[in-house]
Amino acid sequence: MCIRDRFRVDVKGVGSHGAYPENGKDPITAICQINSALHTIMSRGISRKEMAVCTIGDIRAGVVENVIPDFATMGGTIRTEKTKVSEEAKSQMTRIVEHVAKGLGCEGIVRFTEVTSAVINSPLPANALREAVSQTMGSEFLCEEGMDASEDFCYMTSKVPGAFMLIGHAVPGKEIIMNHNPSFNFNEDLIAPAVLAWIKLIEGRLGCRFC
Repeated sequence: MCIRDRFRVDVKGVGSHGAYPENGKDPITAICQINSALHTIMSRGISRKEMAVCTIGDIRAGVVENVIPDFATMGGTIRTEKTKVSEEAKSQMTRIVEHVAKGLGCEGIVRFTEVTSAVINSPLPANALREAVSQTMGSEFLCEEGMDASEDFCYMTSKVPGAFMLIGHAVPGKEIIMNHNPSFNFNEDLIAPAVLAWIKLIEGRLGCRFC
């Protein structure tokens, strides 16, 4: 799983009446252009051979339709697989935020508020998980591709050997809807096979049988 950098962009402008925008410095216009420019980091600033994703999840500004506010803010996340790519993306982001805002008469600041390292499974625990799933569900249900998601389980695997596993919820013939979607509906049929896989894992580690 990926490195996650959480960030927040603040843009300070000068408020004014909506009928007289020339009297102010519009932070909404600035933050919208910053938003568009940030996505060029991944398409133009990072090699296509590297994995990098930038997503803006919230934008907030103003409280009434006929007033240009003096402040706008947005938050998002960067996902990468390598520390050097993460650092390069953050460097380019800082430059874009500051200069695009300045070019429109505003002040732009970006703050990186949280960093989660990549989750890297250790060989022995990963093999134990692989064996447990193969014995209970079948090896054809194993998928070992990397993911763009992140997980604070990385703090554990940085201290002790470990492995992280996700259980898919696909239902044959139905559309796959991921979590963080309002239409997500947990597939309860997964509970029993998932529990059996964990039981098999514990049995293999402890050398005993529970059922």
